[in-house]
Amino acid sequence: MALRHFILAAVFITMMFAAIPDSYAAGHTFQLTLRLSDTQSEVYVPGTGAMPSASITNRTYTPTHWFIASYLSNALKALVFAGADPASIKANRTTYSHYITLSQGLDGSKTLLAFTSGDWKAVSNRMDMIEAGSFLAQPFPSFAYGLGAANVIKIMLGYADVDILNDLMLGKGRHPMRIENAGASGRKIMLSITS
Repeated sequence: MALRHFILAAVFITMMFAAIPDSYAAGHTFQLTLRLSDTQSEVYVPGTGAMPSASITNRTYTPTHWFIASYLSNALKALVFAGADPASIKANRTTYSHYITLSQGLDGSKTLLAFTSGDWKAVSNRMDMIEAGSFLAQPFPSFAYGLGAANVIKIMLGYADVDILNDLMLGKGRHPMRIENAGASGRKIMLSITS
């Protein structure tokens, strides 16, 4: 089912393809696209700057830092490269939506999806750690709050128009995560989150 629109305080998904043989992964690319159903957001590409999503044309970028962010009203959605072989970043739009895309080599591919408050600086402020490979080694890696073990923060969601159907608690480490639109109940979007 298609997930139309949601905002989470912080979600990180690491794309891992352990089941794909290295001989196949070499030379192939992996592309991840977020379709965002608005044309009022700003889109930021490092080295290019911010641009209104309504003015985007199908364009490919080779940024100074490998991320692309879309933000509106203090809500950020971003694709952040954290792997070994970046290929390109794209932005495009239709009449009612805009798209942000991150392409990378399939072998060793790793993408962070950031859904949090703020603007592109929430990602940019973490890029030194991400590029050095130390971001995910932090005790609680996040774009949503300060890093460190001294002040542990738990993020609880409470949205009137979204109903998360289950609880999911994950320990330290990397975990596959699936967020699925389970339909609607009245005016609420029902989300199922599994690992």
